[in-house]
Amino acid sequence: AIEAPIGSDFKIDASYLSPHLNIAMMLENATRIYGVPMLLSESFYSLLSLRAKERVRKVDVVTIASRPQGVFTFTMNNSVLEAPDDHQLGEIIKPEQLEDVAIEDILDAGNGSEYLWLLDQDLLVLQEGVEESLLTLFRQGLCSYVDGDWGKAQELLEQAK
Repeated sequence: AIEAPIGSDFKIDASYLSPHLNIAMMLENATRIYGVPMLLSESFYSLLSLRAKERVRKVDVVTIASRPQGVFTFTMNNSVLEAPDDHQLGEIIKPEQLEDVAIEDILDAGNGSEYLWLLDQDLLVLQEGVEESLLTLFRQGLCSYVDGDWGKAQELLEQAK
């Protein structure tokens, strides 16, 4: 990390820059290269639950700070769910049949974060139309690519579009 003055002759600002900021900027810029709305670092991916990891695709391995790092994306559509009028930012939008159940009861039931993939309406809407078979084809194509079976990799990845 670096702490130093940054600016020009007219304005100087003491700022703190960490390598994490550089990685975040690199990932944000790379979304245009990969044509995806979101990229995740390998460090972030490692913190995800098993269910979340099942919905994420590895798209590349890049070198960051002389170290190979996986780059991942969360496959989603462009849908937007209208939030209820009384919705608070960060609050989970539950299905109507579970409106009376406190989210704490769900999350405290052990591995509650796994239930979010089944309950949170935002996540469900973002995943509409994203078939498990697409993720399976993509993983198989990536494995073929890594193994050097270019023809099979191309065939599988084209099917996964």
